[in-house]
Amino acid sequence: MQTLPSHRQNTNFGLRYFLAGSSFTPDGAWAKMYAQKIDQEAKIKHSRGQILDRQADILENQLVLEDPSSTEVQKLRAQAQIYKLESSLYTFEMNLEGAKQELAEIQSIMEELEPLCKYRDLPVLERMEAFRREEWELEIKHRAECQILGNRLGLPAEEINTARQHPDFLTKIFPHMLAVGAKFDEAAKISHTNPEEAMKLVMDVLGSLAEETLKLTHSLEEIHNG
Repeated sequence: MQTLPSHRQNTNFGLRYFLAGSSFTPDGAWAKMYAQKIDQEAKIKHSRGQILDRQADILENQLVLEDPSSTEVQKLRAQAQIYKLESSLYTFEMNLEGAKQELAEIQSIMEELEPLCKYRDLPVLERMEAFRREEWELEIKHRAECQILGNRLGLPAEEINTARQHPDFLTKIFPHMLAVGAKFDEAAKISHTNPEEAMKLVMDVLGSLAEETLKLTHSLEEIHNG
């Protein structure tokens, strides 16, 4: 999935379906969220410190500007530093706000998982070990399923694994995979006797994907042109 700037390390969707959702037991998902929680809490504290450092540097340079004994060169350099420091303050503040939002979503997911966890009554360090055997067993089975399904569909197992984490896999993505595969199989069968019809089948599949992209492009053009 393409990463776009969002002032966050993970989106809510990514946290829920591609991180927690990549686990096979509630305890495993909780453990991943716990690790994310610790990471985000540390980043929030660090970001607050960075912002305060920059604000302090700005104040120091403002004192140079206000000091009658400062030379013109010193004032110019102080002003230049203020511009540089202020230029990144917005990004730092937005990153901090994004980290707070991400932490809130992580905590929300953990609260949802907590009643489902077998080992919720254990201390954290013991809890982190207790679910491993079952989690690993289910992951091995899942990997085997992805490999078998990938072989049948002609896709890498890793692509199947990623697709299965999407909440619409069974209702939209998997049926699409099957439909595309069926079209290509049909085209392969008639490619020697009727190459034009085979090419048409292939282009129908590719064209439907291109059409969706084209719709988005046209929508963006309409917005741009007012």
